Amino acid sequence: MSTRVSESELHLTDNVRVIDGGGQTRSAFYAGDGIEQLMADAQGNLRTSYFDESNYWSANPDGTRS
Repeated sequence: MSTRVSESELHLTDNVRVIDGGGQTRSAFYAGDGIEQLMADAQGNLRTSYFDESNYWSANPDGTRS
């Protein structure tokens, strides 16, 4: 069974920030739940690994979903 999620329900809180050498935030985004490791290589590519856990959508008090 497939459930369509409306665009308004897709706002997730940013949980990663990319900060430059001067301390300025260059980008921020949601990378998922259960991140175990996050690494960047010399070319700026990000690599993530996740804990082995189940995922589900849950409404947060601030109106976002996780």
